[in-house]
Amino acid sequence: MKHTILTVSLITMLGGFANADDKALLGIPGKVIFESKLEAELPKPWQAAKGKWEIVGGVLRGSEKPEDKHGAVTRMPGKLGDFIAEYEFKFEGGKTTSLSINGPKDHQARIMISPTFVTIQKDDSDHEGPDKPVVFARFATELKPSEWHKVRMEMVGDVMVGKVDDLVAWGSHDHFKNDHMSPGFTVAGQSVDFRNLKITEATLNPDWDKVKGSLPKPVEKVAPAAAPAAKKTAAQYQPESDSMNGGGASQKGAPPFVSQAGLRLSVERLPQASSLGSLPARSVSSRAGRNFSPPAVRRETPSEHESQEGC
Repeated sequence: MKHTILTVSLITMLGGFANADDKALLGIPGKVIFESKLEAELPKPWQAAKGKWEIVGGVLRGSEKPEDKHGAVTRMPGKLGDFIAEYEFKFEGGKTTSLSINGPKDHQARIMISPTFVTIQKDDSDHEGPDKPVVFARFATELKPSEWHKVRMEMVGDVMVGKVDDLVAWGSHDHFKNDHMSPGFTVAGQSVDFRNLKITEATLNPDWDKVKGSLPKPVEKVAPAAAPAAKKTAAQYQPESDSMNGGGASQKGAPPFVSQAGLRLSVERLPQASSLGSLPARSVSSRAGRNFSPPAVRRETPSEHESQEGC
C-alpha cells in the first residue's frame, strides 16, 4: 500500500512524465497554459504573422511564402511566467525551424533547428544596440526528412534549458528574468510539420542540483558554424531573403569563442552523461529564490543560417 502511494505521488509530482527521455530537468510542470494536437485549423489564440499555415495529413504545416521575403511565423500572443513548452516536428523540405520566445520589447531566446544543426541560444534583444546573441550550444546532427523529432524548452528564473531528441543544453542570462512573451514557431523554406504542442507553468525542480550533478561537464566549444557559401558572380547571383531576419543582411561566420562574465552554460548529449563528470559550482539566483550553479558560457555571433527572424 505504501509502495502504491509513493508511486502515485511521484507520477503526480513529475506532471505525468512517463518516459525516461521526459524526466524532469530544470522545471516541474504545473498548470496547463495551452495544449493542442495541432490536427485542426491553427488554434486560437495563435496567429499567423507570416507564411502559410494549414492542416496537411492531420497536422499543422508551416511554409514560407516567397512573396513575404521572410520566414513563416505563427505566435501565441500573451505573457508567460516560468514555463515548459514541448512539441514534435518533422521536416518536409524546410530549411530551418525554431521555437522562439520574445521578451517585453524584442526577441529573447530560441531553439533553432536545421537538418544538420541544432542551436540553443539567447537572442539579440535590441538589434542595433549593444546586446548580442549568445549561442549556448550548437550540435552537429542529422535529422532526416519526414521523421518526427521532439523539442522541449524550459525557462525558470534566469535559466533556459533546450532539448531536441537526446541533445540538451542550458544557459543563464539576466535577460531571462524579464517576462517571456509570445511563444512562436518559425519556418524557412517548404515546409515543416508540427503536432502535440503543450505549454505548462513551471516551478524549479527541487532536485535540480542533483540533476545538474549527474550531467556531463560542458564541452570546451560547440560545433563550428557552417562556412558561408562562396561568393557568387554577377551572372550567378540570384537574390535570396534571409529566412529568419526579414530579408536583412545576415551576420557572416563565427569568431573564436570568448568567455563572458555573467553568462553561464552547460551543454550535453544525455547518453554520455555517465562517462563525463559533474559541473563546476557557481551560485546564480533564480526567480524562485533558489540557487543554480552553472559553469562558464561561450559567446559568439550567430552564423548566416542562424540569423533571427524579424517578427
